[in-house]
Parts: sequence; structure tokens; C-alpha cells
Amino acid sequence: MACVSFISCGAFWHSSVNLSNGHGTSFVTEWNSYGNYNIKGKTFYIISADSTVSSRDLEFKEFSLLIEKALVYSGATKAHNLLSADMCILMDYGISDESYIAEIPVPVWGETGISSIQTITKIRSNVSGNAYAIGNSVYGDGFGNSKATTTTIVTPSYGVTGYTTVSKKITEFCAYVNLYAYDNMNRENLDMIWKINAYSTGSSDQLRIIMPYMAYSLRGEFGKSSKETASEVVFESDYMYKLYYEDYLSQSNVVLWPECKSNTQYSYGSIDIAFIEKRIDKTFVCLVKTGGGYGYLYAFGPKIVLNINGEEYDGYCSRYTLGEKIWNESGTRYFTFEFPINISNVDTIDIYETDKKGKKKGFAWSNIKVE
Repeated sequence: MACVSFISCGAFWHSSVNLSNGHGTSFVTEWNSYGNYNIKGKTFYIISADSTVSSRDLEFKEFSLLIEKALVYSGATKAHNLLSADMCILMDYGISDESYIAEIPVPVWGETGISSIQTITKIRSNVSGNAYAIGNSVYGDGFGNSKATTTTIVTPSYGVTGYTTVSKKITEFCAYVNLYAYDNMNRENLDMIWKINAYSTGSSDQLRIIMPYMAYSLRGEFGKSSKETASEVVFESDYMYKLYYEDYLSQSNVVLWPECKSNTQYSYGSIDIAFIEKRIDKTFVCLVKTGGGYGYLYAFGPKIVLNINGEEYDGYCSRYTLGEKIWNESGTRYFTFEFPINISNVDTIDIYETDKKGKKKGFAWSNIKVE
């Protein structure tokens, strides 16, 4: 696994990180969202929806900052005070113990029949008598007897003869956060313009641990309708999650999940462009590969090229050698390629693989919008 490199400007990137499903703790957030309201460019202010919890409470402030971050990431702006906000957002949260007694079936092991039968016969013999010599000859008489003993060995077979049950206490905790947004510019009617009810069920009773992942999962969902219960799984080691909380993804020179055309879909997943970072003297492109089980073999071509109006620039990945095969992995893997070109004044670019002779071949991402 590659390490993450920190850069002096405050942003960080890496060449390749393998984040496989099942590595580390995961957090599942489910939610129902309602509304049809574009929050981009709108201002907001969050207050407590629980009369027993003050908006000045330190815990409330900590959790509301997490939601604020997700709202700003989604294009909204925090207002200086409630009166100047376009949206008044009421928030309440909590965690409940969902303990219950589960009846768990347990197999009963015992004899199920006869595995084998073996018969053993033993014969014991005894001989006795007298002997005497006359001259050079020996004469005598003898008597013998024998006894046979037969033993039968029966070997039973063992297996599951039935089931019983044992009682076990199962403890789960359900963390939740509810957000209700009102049109703060129409204080006479205070119409609700959108709402989200989110929850996360698991073994942790630490709301401070769970809330950052819940808030992260709600990014981009404010003002929208989920139509049905939506969900997201986030691993604690998730690369994009870390970039999000380092404020890297919200920088003006980072284009997140840019629109483009590609031929990178395959039967086990896809390879997409997660983000593009535009710098003065170079450009970083992060590709994310999803899917593929252990034993799945793949490789990027000998070259990856960034094309601007017919001019090609070779990509470089410090921790991965182009053309080498990658296998025995599953889940998500990120690859960051560096190109020696400034694209700040460009609207679209193309990225594609080539063979050793420079002929376009393999994966391609075209008409990538980077403005």
C-alpha cells in the first residue's frame, strides 16, 4: 500500500492506494430526503430543533459544524446571523440503544447410526505330553486343544441429531440526525423547503465517532428528494473521506468527478476520474478503480497521455510502473498521474492510454470538462 504525500500548499495526493472492502471499520448511513430546492449560492444558519438543547451547547456546535461543512461543500454559504440567512435549518440528533434478545440455534451433536461393524476371531492353542528315549529313538505322547474367541466391534457414526437454542443479548445503537430547512426570507409563512432524516445503526455508542461519517454521506443531498431510502458505506480509511475533511476537495483548483465520456466500464466495475488538480506548472489526475475480485488481473498501458488540442503530454505515476500487471486485490484503488502542463486556461482535455509506439489503445477519457 502506498503512503500519502503531503505538499506544502496544504493539499495532498498519492500515487496509488489500495482500499479494499472489509479493511477497517465501515459506517453505513441511510437517509430519506425530501424537497426540490437548489441550495447552491444560498446562505444558511443552523439552530437547534430540540427545546432541551441550546444552539450554544458545545456538543451542538461540534455537530452543526459537521453539517455546515457538508452544506458548504454542496455550494451553500453560512450566513453571519439568522436574520440574513436564506435558509433557517433546524437540527436535532441523538443515539438510542436498540438492544434485544436473540434466540440463536445451536446444533446438538450425537450418534446418528452405525459407521462400521468389524468382527475379530482369536484362536488360542495348548499342547502337552511326555517324551522318553530308548536307544537312539525318542518316544512319547501328546495332547492338544484350542479355543476360538470372536469379538464384534460396532463403530457408531456421529452428526447433528437436532437443534436447541440459546439466548444472546444483541446490542445495537441507532444514531440519527434530522434537518429541517425553512424559507427564512418568508418569515410570515416559514414554508419548509427541504428536509433530511438520516440514521446509522451499528455497535458503536459514540455519537462523536459516527456523526462525521453521517455528515459526509449527506453531502450533495440537501434540497433533493431521494425518492426512497438511500444509503452509503464509508470506510474509516476511505481516501476521498480524508481529502474531504482536509478541505482539499473544496479548493477552487480542484475539479471533482468531472464530466466526460469514457470506455472504462468493465464487467466487474469501472475506472473513473475522481478529481483533477490544476497547478501552475503541472496537473494531477486521480483515477479510481472500483470492482475486481482477488485474482482479477489488469494493467494500464505503457503510456497514459493528456491531450490538449493535439499536443500530448506523458503522465507519470511515482508509485506505479505503467504496463505492469496488478492483481489479487478487490475493492477500490486510486492512482494519481502527474502531467507537466498547466490547464488553467483550458475548457476540456482528453486522457488516454497508448501502446509502446504511441498509438492510442485501451482506456480513454474524452471531452473532460475542467473549466
